[in-house]
Amino acid sequence: MYCVPAPYLQDLGASILRDLHGQRETILSSRNTLQSADDNISKARKILSNMSRVMLQNKLIMGGVIVFLLLAIILIIWAKTR
Repeated sequence: MYCVPAPYLQDLGASILRDLHGQRETILSSRNTLQSADDNISKARKILSNMSRVMLQNKLIMGGVIVFLLLAIILIIWAKTR
């Protein structure tokens, strides 16, 4: 039977704990980075949604102005030829 010296086992245990601590810090940092990225994606989604809504409103307003101008032109032409 092989006997491992206690100081070696203590050093090995301490090394494993340091490695685990480092891995925990890496995981927590990654988690924070992903949370930040998720927040930014949510903000971007809201901004794009608002931009899409404003674009649709602008198209509808422009369409209304075009229809109004066409009707005005037709009315003017009709009044001149009468």
